[in-house]
Amino acid sequence: MPIARWLLERWRLAVLAVALGVPQAAIAQSASASGTAVVAAALSVAKDTDFNFGNLVAGATAGTVVLSTTGTRTATGGVILGNAGSTSAAQFTVTGQNSATFSLSIAGGVLSDGAGRSMALSSYVVKMSGGADQATAYTGTLSAGGSQTFTVGATLTVGTSATTPNGTYTTGNAGGTPVTVTVAYN
Repeated sequence: MPIARWLLERWRLAVLAVALGVPQAAIAQSASASGTAVVAAALSVAKDTDFNFGNLVAGATAGTVVLSTTGTRTATGGVILGNAGSTSAAQFTVTGQNSATFSLSIAGGVLSDGAGRSMALSSYVVKMSGGADQATAYTGTLSAGGSQTFTVGATLTVGTSATTPNGTYTTGNAGGTPVTVTVAYN
């Protein structure tokens, strides 16, 4: 069969396939998606009040002073509570995106006399304004105005009178470390 005839037969078969509705190669299709992003207000935390464990006396045996989220204190072991003076739990304010939830972590906390003797803070307890004490997994919700206040209580480990002599112990003295509160959106 000559080439011209062969081409004509092929052309007829192609026309017949189109006429009978035989599927042809798919035509390219496309779709698009829109995007959205919400830029939230930056989350920040500020200290309102420092810890103040008041006056205490180290005894013959070691012990602790437990400072509650309301600023009251109790002693264990050989520690004797002196005149309370002005005791207080630490207080902080978080600001950020209205009604957002957040979590916080607490680290550090060593009171030092600046001469190599120290007392560590531990066992932090957090109380959000209007909430209950939280001993672990500290979480909160910002108000409709974008803020939340919370207090932090802690346990101060006190050595014996031999290892913890009279003096003023602070985080600001050499060897002391402040308590660091870090907040993050959930």
